[in-house]
Amino acid sequence: MAGVWNKCCVAFIISLLGVHASTAELGGSDDSESCSVDEIPKNAIFEKKLESYRKLHHHMLNLYSKPSTRSKARFLVFRICCGELGNRLLGLTSTFLLALLSGRALLIDWPAVEGFSGDAYGDLFEPPDGLDFNFSRLLLGPSRVPPKATLVELNNGRPEPYLPILCGNLSEAWGEAGVVIVSTNQYYAAAMRANRFHAGQLDSWFPPPR
Repeated sequence: MAGVWNKCCVAFIISLLGVHASTAELGGSDDSESCSVDEIPKNAIFEKKLESYRKLHHHMLNLYSKPSTRSKARFLVFRICCGELGNRLLGLTSTFLLALLSGRALLIDWPAVEGFSGDAYGDLFEPPDGLDFNFSRLLLGPSRVPPKATLVELNNGRPEPYLPILCGNLSEAWGEAGVVIVSTNQYYAAAMRANRFHAGQLDSWFPPPR
């Protein structure tokens, strides 16, 4: 059942980010545990959360656009590090879920990198209506000073960066850091579901299909 939950979580979130793929492509070949977006019932709780997220996303960008309020803006940036397309989508899926739980606006730092999945995010996918995730354009444009950022590397090398994700209240994680950059090619949504502060909330958003 945990495998079904993870795959349905992936299928639903990547559809929100403008990506169209099946979990058979992303998460394994066992058809008995595959999940498509059409199989997931509409969830009023999560729909309401998405609507509030859209407002938060625009609010954070508005705060950042003004020097007088820029310090109040809070962003979570997904930065590709390595891996091919499937790994990147799993990391992106998890990071969007982390943005929802931490109350931060998601941005995506996915440039073209020779030798891996060579295209940039904007070359591969169309973002959902009304939401701009482009980190470089929004925070690093010609009139922008690169923001100070907290870097969180989630990989197989060190367990310490996973501690707040597994054990902490994510709405309080990373304190007053305006920009938190998550560099990963890992699927870590399951770690958030194991977090006692957020497990019930995630199960209400993504109830396993019957």
